[in-house]
Amino acid sequence: APPPPPAAPVDFAAIAAEEGVTLVPGTPLTPAISSSPMAEAERRYYTRLFVQAIAGALADLRSGASTNYVLDVTLLLPQLNPELDIYDRRFLLRVAWALVADLVGTGAPAADGHVRPAHVRVVTQSAEKFGGLPISVAGLRRTFTADRAVSADAWGGAAAMADAVRDSDIEADALAADDDVVLVLSPTNTTGAPVVADVAAMAAAATAARVPMLIFNGRLADVLSHSGVMGARGRGARLDFLASAARPFYLKLLYATGSWYPVRGALARVYPGAWQVWARDTEADTYALIGEWPGAGPKPTTSQITDAFEAAEFRAAAARRAAAA
Repeated sequence: APPPPPAAPVDFAAIAAEEGVTLVPGTPLTPAISSSPMAEAERRYYTRLFVQAIAGALADLRSGASTNYVLDVTLLLPQLNPELDIYDRRFLLRVAWALVADLVGTGAPAADGHVRPAHVRVVTQSAEKFGGLPISVAGLRRTFTADRAVSADAWGGAAAMADAVRDSDIEADALAADDDVVLVLSPTNTTGAPVVADVAAMAAAATAARVPMLIFNGRLADVLSHSGVMGARGRGARLDFLASAARPFYLKLLYATGSWYPVRGALARVYPGAWQVWARDTEADTYALIGEWPGAGPKPTTSQITDAFEAAEFRAAAARRAAAA
């Protein structure tokens, strides 16, 4: 049989209409993306973008259209950014549960050729193994475990829940032979105790077993020493591992260097689309596309993003001079 067609582009306008939200014309962004608290309809909109993009990437992986089993996915709305004081762990888990429900519902091939509910392993780092946990991880495992307990009836009982949604620490040997997808929630290097090596080992085991592994909102590039200085030892290897992962979804607001206000724009990639940089007009509160790179390529570098902003500012200045002439 011929291979299935590749994943279709995500229809931003259709999802926005279904959720009752307004988009900035010509963009996948909502006007109040930086507002806090974010409206419930907007939370649903961005969650659906996230889930649909990952579903498309996994479908292409299953069909053989792509071959990278490690997927690094990032949704850094202000409420999901642990560097801000409005960080909302419950929102992170809501997004994770929406993804888990979609993965389980999509299913996996059974031995008899039929499709069964998929087995999803949700991985969180523990204080017992990695020591003191930063805010992005603190309490995450406890809250997720409580969610599993109170939701068991909706999943057909405790046994069905335990079969469909597995729970473990960041350990390569935690993978079971019948795991279908691994989801690592917000893995974060701690002071003097990086988790990136454990995540990389788990990724290698998952790849060897041909099991997709999703790293959701990981913070793995830098390691703080006990003196508060970013450690350089092993940073090249950490960056190489992160660069090797596919990135089917990425959404992060961009700010001026050293500041969290105002929002200058956004960097986005929604599979199978391109990497895009959007610049915000703070007076009109609109966004303009100022840079675009192939979606299958690496995340644009800081220099590329800076160059895109500078080129856009140069064009805008030239247009103002022409209009005044």
